[in-house]
Amino acid sequence: MNINWLINTILIGMIPILIRGVIYFATNGVVDELFVASDFIILGLVIHISIINEANKVEKRSGNKIEVLSNISSLFVISYSIGYSLTIYNEKLNVDMEVLTASSQGLCVVSALIGYVIMQRLTYIENPECEVTE
Repeated sequence: MNINWLINTILIGMIPILIRGVIYFATNGVVDELFVASDFIILGLVIHISIINEANKVEKRSGNKIEVLSNISSLFVISYSIGYSLTIYNEKLNVDMEVLTASSQGLCVVSALIGYVIMQRLTYIENPECEVTE
């Protein structure tokens, strides 16, 4: 379950990044930037909203209280929301978009790793006798 979740979530979250890449290469670089913060922020939001959803499903099925997992993801959702707000108001607030893009990329890597670990844990909670590493 966890490998499929990770692949599907990452692929869906990467749709804006992939579309921007296709446009960038199809137009020979007419689009100024290949990577922008908002695309990575969307990826991070998709990852953590998916984690919250999966945690709630597992909690309902197994009866285990796993609020900590949802709370961690909620903190990341708040962080990504702040980042997205900064991308919207970057001109008025004089935000350094290179720093915001680099930090959102780093957060996405951390989010993907957290997502993988959490999915491992949720798989174990649901089915303790199964192998957690696929």
